[in-house]
Amino acid sequence: MAADSVWWKVWGPWTVVWWITAVALVAAALIVLLSWRRHRWLSGLWKEGPDAGITLYLDDDAIMGIYLQGNYKSALRREVEDRVKTKGDASFSAKVFGVGAGAKRSVDREVFKRYIEEEEPITVIGMMLSVLERAHGIVYADLVDQEIGAGTALTRAVGREVTGGDTVRLSQFNLRALVSVKGKFREVAKDDERTIFAGPFGNGEQANVTVACATKWLRRTVPVGTFQARCFGHVQSWDDGALRFDPIAVFQ
Repeated sequence: MAADSVWWKVWGPWTVVWWITAVALVAAALIVLLSWRRHRWLSGLWKEGPDAGITLYLDDDAIMGIYLQGNYKSALRREVEDRVKTKGDASFSAKVFGVGAGAKRSVDREVFKRYIEEEEPITVIGMMLSVLERAHGIVYADLVDQEIGAGTALTRAVGREVTGGDTVRLSQFNLRALVSVKGKFREVAKDDERTIFAGPFGNGEQANVTVACATKWLRRTVPVGTFQARCFGHVQSWDDGALRFDPIAVFQ
């Protein structure tokens, strides 16, 4: 017993320090792991979009609208300049900038407009989402799993800090929030002006999302029946169990 008492007096405090350090390291590792898992989840949602999909719908006017809002104008200008330069196509460069390839290149409203008109739709939406993603400007949501990705973009969308125990609904988002919504959709109506898609929340027993697209901006034939897609745009309104979504792009 005396030996134990002496040992504890000598090594006891250090043992406590070691245990505290070990617990702190485990906690830190857990935080890093959870952060990594959330990042992987958000990155996974992003990578399923423009990098692997086909553009079904792209509204050039809405793309211009984001540019003209001003929040991301400088970043979009730089991105277009870099992409045109990297493309290394003198003919394409002349079409976009409206000048010879050797002249000074800068991006203004007209140049940006020509870029989205001349470039492939999937490249345009990929460029846009890349810029917004780096600026934490997109909230990601999954209708089937009824999940919304946490982060800076979500905080901006609802106007408050969101903690792990909070319940957040898409209907609470402000009208300027940019949202990428993954779900299963089907065409429910179409005329010369509008093509409307609908997709359920979860099993669809209580609510669904309706996506009203301008028919002229459809880039390919709409699939028959139910199809998986991601809609990028703004939450518009909530009415009688239906969330109305104003799309900028839809891709599969």
